Amino acid sequence: QIPAPSRPMKGCPDDKKKSFLKDLMEYLNQRMQKETNGTNIAGNSPTWKASREEQIATWSFVVFDKNKNKVLDRNEWKSFKDVMAGIKNLKRCGKKLPRYCDINKDRQISMTEWLDCLNTQRHFFNNVATTVSPGLVRTGKNPLTMLMDD
Repeated sequence: QIPAPSRPMKGCPDDKKKSFLKDLMEYLNQRMQKETNGTNIAGNSPTWKASREEQIATWSFVVFDKNKNKVLDRNEWKSFKDVMAGIKNLKRCGKKLPRYCDINKDRQISMTEWLDCLNTQRHFFNNVATTVSPGLVRTGKNPLTMLMDD
């Protein structure tokens, strides 16, 4: 289950946004499976250490980045909106998503903005990207501190 980001999306209330993000990830996953014929692009690859959500979001970013400049610009937003317009349950919030994702308002969506927008919860530790899947965050005292105290 994908928790909704805390920022409001204009024209897409929070309850609809949460449902939209879940449905969008399901749609993108189905599309990824269909277009890659279930090959090692995602869940079957031992070298790609990322959550399923991050794999889907990364794949979709690459697909929508037609000119391969590593950002989704306004022309590519139109392509995304056109895809969303054809899907009933994704239409309303789908047309609002690109502007919502452009956090710094530079009219381009970077990979980081896209991953944050789709709520894949990517984090950086010592310049290494890691992904924390919802519900898999360990709580309590760090077990390594006990070893360091010895």
